[in-house]
Amino acid sequence: MPEQRRVHALILGLLVRVWKLLKEVIRYYEENNAEIISILERPMLEAAVVATYLMTKDPSVMEDYRKCSYKDRLRLLRNLEEGSPFYETKAGKRLLKSVLEKMAFEKLTPLHFDVQKKNKWRIQGKTFYEIFAEVEHADLYAATYGMMSESIHGSWNESMDYCLGKNDDATFSAYPFSFPADIRFVSCRPDPEVFAHPCGFRRSGEGARLPIDLCGDGRPRQNLRVEARLRHRGRGIGLEQLPALRRQRTVAV
Repeated sequence: MPEQRRVHALILGLLVRVWKLLKEVIRYYEENNAEIISILERPMLEAAVVATYLMTKDPSVMEDYRKCSYKDRLRLLRNLEEGSPFYETKAGKRLLKSVLEKMAFEKLTPLHFDVQKKNKWRIQGKTFYEIFAEVEHADLYAATYGMMSESIHGSWNESMDYCLGKNDDATFSAYPFSFPADIRFVSCRPDPEVFAHPCGFRRSGEGARLPIDLCGDGRPRQNLRVEARLRHRGRGIGLEQLPALRRQRTVAV
């Protein structure tokens, strides 16, 4: 896969993840379930922040991001070498086959990850907090991504918010019901740094656009412009496919 197409596919994957999660967030708004929304918003925010961060960096950082995703997969290979009986099961064989196929596709071996090991499997050695602070504002971290971690890992405060009802005698009872969510807004803003990105991101009247060649086979075909849009009255996120004159696909960010 040519390097530029690999870079574009990497960003596209993160944007599709944001789109899928946002569809589910809207669904649970309609069902008045703030607890499930809080679980979905954390990975959605992380994908959006990482995509924004990567779109301002050169291809070497994106390669680092790709390699960091193999941390636990390499551990699986070590377990195999140590004789783990799991890989004699059908599930173990399927998992191993998937890992080996992906590494072969990217022409990677266990010897290609020295930098990632040195950086403790963090992109450029940075914590997500540092990436968040660079993309957004550090003072927003605690109120957004930081507290959102409780929805994934659980905490006493999260239990008091969603799973317990406080009684008059200062005791608690189980609360197995959902809470409605407050009103929130989703907006897209163009980033001037993205417009001048060396990997092919370019400016348009509707924001930053990433040119994507999804097929990559050179065959004549009708290409599409794919846009994620918020449907009227919160009925979900849809992919609006529109004909385009150019021989490439673009994704509105």
